[in-house]
Amino acid sequence: MKAARLAKGLTLKDLDALTGIPYSRLSRIEGGRDNPTFDGLVRLAVTLDTTFAIGGY
Repeated sequence: MKAARLAKGLTLKDLDALTGIPYSRLSRIEGGRDNPTFDGLVRLAVTLDTTFAIGGY
């Protein structure tokens, strides 16, 4: 997530404003200390213009 965010030139605060996911939670997600909800994962993928896979498929 961090690489995709930085590639778009976004800060965590920018991502907070665009996704509605609090800065503190985004920081924990990037640090591997938290996981996004499914809804949050979709919002992140759309905002970062990327995709995700569930279950490694």
